Amino acid sequence: MTPKILIDDDVLALLKSNAEPFVDTPNTVLRRLLGLPETNGHVPGAELVGEAEEALNVATTKQSGQRRRRRRRPTTKRAQPGTILADEEYEIPLLATLDAHGGRAPTSEVLDELAQRLAHRLMPADHEPLDSGDIRWRNRAQFVRLRLIQRGDMVSGSPRGIWEISDQGRDRLVAE
Repeated sequence: MTPKILIDDDVLALLKSNAEPFVDTPNTVLRRLLGLPETNGHVPGAELVGEAEEALNVATTKQSGQRRRRRRRPTTKRAQPGTILADEEYEIPLLATLDAHGGRAPTSEVLDELAQRLAHRLMPADHEPLDSGDIRWRNRAQFVRLRLIQRGDMVSGSPRGIWEISDQGRDRLVAE
C-alpha cells in the first residue's frame, strides 16, 4: 500500500505552478524543487496519491496553454548573413529542376538535382547540419518551396512528397 500524505492548498498550488503537463508527477516536481536527482520511472511509495495527485494532473493539463515551455538549447548557431546562399538564389534553379522533370518530381529527386545545380554557389555554412539533422541548404530549399507556393510559382495541392511547378512558374522561367 502506498502511503497518503496531506498537503495544504498553498503547497498544491506551488506543485501545480512547477509541473510540466503530461510529463510530471507530484514526485518529479518535488524532486526537482528539492534538488534531488531525477529517477526514471515509478518509485513505489514515493509520490503523492489520491486527491492531491489527481488535482495536480488535472490542473497541469488545464494550464498547458499557459505554461512556459522549456526550450531545447540549439547547438547549431544561426548563420550570419552573407555566409549562406540567399533564398532568392534557390528559386530559378528549383523551378528549372522541376521543369526539366516534366513539371513535377519527388522531393528527393528535386533536392538531389538542386544540389548539383547549386554546387558551385553553396557556401561552407550551407553544408552544416542543423539540430533537426537536416543539412542547412536542404532545409532552406524546403522553405523556398513554401514561398514559391505562396507566390503561385508552384502548385499547392500536389500529393505529399511531390513538388510541382505551376504555369506561372513556367512563365517566370521563360522570362528569366
